[in-house]
Amino acid sequence: MGLDEKTVRLRIRKMEREGFIQYYQAIPNLRLLGQPLAYLCNFQATNVTTKKRAIDSLCEADGIIDIADYLGESFGVTVSAASEEDAQQTMAKLAK
Repeated sequence: MGLDEKTVRLRIRKMEREGFIQYYQAIPNLRLLGQPLAYLCNFQATNVTTKKRAIDSLCEADGIIDIADYLGESFGVTVSAASEEDAQQTMAKLAK
């Protein structure tokens, strides 16, 4: 774009002040951590209370990198794994 560093920094600061940029987030490269695969699993709980309990119990589970709490009784879980076998084992544990 041909912009010098000072101009870019000023524009970024302005976007932060105006709320256009609200926060920064580090996203690790899981491949470099030996976890090249990621799977999204969607679940449907019987009710919202059951969903909350399930999400609370999954927060500490190995291999889970994200939990998405959707409206209603459904939620999604992203699982990272070193191999398809590892992913299948983790997903089988989640389904219980």
